[in-house]
Amino acid sequence: MNLSKRKFVILTLIGVIVVVSALVTLAWNSLQNVSPSYLQVSAFTHQDNGWYSADVLYNNATLAEIGVLDSETVPNGVTEIPVTVSIWHEGGTDLKSLELIFSSNSVLSVALSVLEGSPWPTVQFQRTSDGTGVLFNAADLGLMGTATVTLKFLVEMDTAQQSMNYNIYFQLGIQNTGQFTFSNGVAETQLNIQLNRAEA
Repeated sequence: MNLSKRKFVILTLIGVIVVVSALVTLAWNSLQNVSPSYLQVSAFTHQDNGWYSADVLYNNATLAEIGVLDSETVPNGVTEIPVTVSIWHEGGTDLKSLELIFSSNSVLSVALSVLEGSPWPTVQFQRTSDGTGVLFNAADLGLMGTATVTLKFLVEMDTAQQSMNYNIYFQLGIQNTGQFTFSNGVAETQLNIQLNRAEA
C-alpha cells in the first residue's frame, strides 16, 4: 500500500470515529433530556409562623424548598382563604416548570390572584378532567424560573362548613445551569391541609 492510500485510509478512519463520537454524544444528550432525574423530597414540616415547608434534595443536599402558607383557623363568615405557594431554588438551577393540582373529596373552588412580576409565560389554570380539582400548570417558566416563584390563591370554604380538607400536588421541573451532575430533575410531592372554623 503506497503512502497516498495509507493517508486516505487513515483520514477515512478518523472521519468515521468523529462521526460516531458525535452521534453517541447526541444520543446521550437526548437520553438525558428524555429521561430526567427524579429528585427526593423531604416530608413537609409545619413551622410556628404558619408555613409548611419541604426540601427538594439532590445527593442529600438541599436543592430547592417548597413553602405553603395558609390559615389553619378560619374566622366565622370568611369564605375565601388565602394560600401562598413559594418555590425557592439554589443558585445554579432554574425552576423550568411547575404544576400544582388542588383537590378534595368534594368539588373544590380555587381562584388565582393576579400574577406578580414579569414576564409571565402562558399558564393553564382550569378544572381537572374529573371536575373536582383545579390545575395550575406553567410548562416553561422562562425568566420567571430563574428566581423564587411565588403564587397566591384563594380557596373557597362555605360558611356552613366547620372543617375542610384539601390536597396540593406539586410537580417541579428543575434544570441544572451550574455544576450539578444532572441536567433535568423532577420533584413530586403532596401536602394535605386541614382548615377549621374558629369557635364562636
